[in-house]
Amino acid sequence: MNETKKHEIMEAVGKWRPRLRLMDWSIAYRWDAQIDDDSAMECETQQKYRRIQLKVSSETKDNYWQTVEKQVLHELCHCLTAEGIDLAEDMVSKVGPGRLAYEVAQVVLEKANERLVEWIARTVWEAYEPTKWDEELVK
Repeated sequence: MNETKKHEIMEAVGKWRPRLRLMDWSIAYRWDAQIDDDSAMECETQQKYRRIQLKVSSETKDNYWQTVEKQVLHELCHCLTAEGIDLAEDMVSKVGPGRLAYEVAQVVLEKANERLVEWIARTVWEAYEPTKWDEELVK
């Protein structure tokens, strides 16, 4: 991970953190992290402690559909849904692992959360930025 990319990511966090009212959350960066899917970044939240760990892939998986700033905004928006997701995951866990209902509920919850986070990120972006979310496609 080069220093320019790190700076770009930290600059985006500095820009969006106050706008999302996350100034009371502590943020740790994990550079060169292994991420299982095709994402360039992922965010682990500990809502109870107001902590974020922003993992950044060691591979150059530049999402062609997002700028680094949009990726950071998307990941930070996970903090806005963290409390509800934690509650829902707690309820789902009562079904019990190993049961089909549990597995289905986990997948549905994950997909619903990603859609909600993406909708929030797009809405916040378009409230603050002069361009529409899809106007700055990276090719």
